[in-house]
Amino acid sequence: AAGPDAGTAGRSVFRYRFIFEKRGRERFLAHLEMMNVIQRALRRAKMPLHFSEGFHPHPRISAGPSLAVGMEGLAEFFDVELTEEIEPSLDLLNQGLPSGLRIKAWTGPFERKEGKLPREARYTYLLRFDVLRKLMKSSGAPTEILADSERMWYLLAQELGLAGGLGPSECGSPVDPAQWFEVEWRRMFERGVSMKNEKGKERSCAGCSVRRIDDPAAGGSQGAGTGDEPAGTALELVLPGAEGAPRPQDLLQIFIPKNIASLVRIQRLEIRYKCGEIFEDPVGLIDPKHQRT
Repeated sequence: AAGPDAGTAGRSVFRYRFIFEKRGRERFLAHLEMMNVIQRALRRAKMPLHFSEGFHPHPRISAGPSLAVGMEGLAEFFDVELTEEIEPSLDLLNQGLPSGLRIKAWTGPFERKEGKLPREARYTYLLRFDVLRKLMKSSGAPTEILADSERMWYLLAQELGLAGGLGPSECGSPVDPAQWFEVEWRRMFERGVSMKNEKGKERSCAGCSVRRIDDPAAGGSQGAGTGDEPAGTALELVLPGAEGAPRPQDLLQIFIPKNIASLVRIQRLEIRYKCGEIFEDPVGLIDPKHQRT
């Protein structure tokens, strides 16, 4: 393990990196709210936190790239500075967290220069279209043929102003959204087109990629649905982490309204940083053999 760094006032500082997931209802926590929840869990676990100097000292915690509200993350991370070298207990830490936040692993201690993040990053997302499929199926159907379980989706489509049908479609017939978005985004990515997000900021599609995969949560396979509908498929979207790169929401809102795009379930599967010729996860940047679970 790396030795301690000299902190403020000459005290030794030990840096640790924690990997966690943010799922379920907790995906609606804003970034600062989530970090406050994590900070309280660290205090409850009696972690020897290193505090900043000044009139309002606070624990020295730095978070990884923020998640949009409503998005899940399966391999997020944060760094924390401690005044002692310890063996963190994940069970003890998770006791102080709500069910949708779970610390999964840790590594450390490490020196400040080891933990420095490279500038070039790459984010991998999984997009699920289950809700959109149900809305598409129910929005244009006559109410008399809908089962009770489908009527709820018909009423939701009415509330959202989608009565009479919902795109995406080809030649007037609805198509599976995963298949449709894959085709449209691939065309955009191959051309490296630029676009503007809802705030009018320019975003470049250079370095983006997309592919359709079996949804691991659905347990289905492509073509396993009714007719030609590939039920159980999702999209794996890889986007650069650089300034000026699009977010998944930006790409969805090119083709569908914001209130409909928000119904697509998005998970960030991993964050990787370029280290030499390869992309490493945040733990691998420090010591690929030192991860503790």
